[in-house]
Amino acid sequence: MLGVASEAAFLEMAQASVDWLQAAGQKLQAVLDNPRQPYVKKFGEFRKRIEPRKPELPTELADGMRW
Repeated sequence: MLGVASEAAFLEMAQASVDWLQAAGQKLQAVLDNPRQPYVKKFGEFRKRIEPRKPELPTELADGMRW
């Protein structure tokens, strides 16, 4: 159950990030909306889109993002 809850929390966060990411967010939205995309692909696309904007994130959030 923890895995399902983690996936749901991630998907909500990724969905909330779509507007903030602007143009890159639209590409992320397409991946999130595709039911054939596996979770790991959705997570990878999110990380790829968020990396260039990492300096704009609050320190508390960015510190936990290790590659």
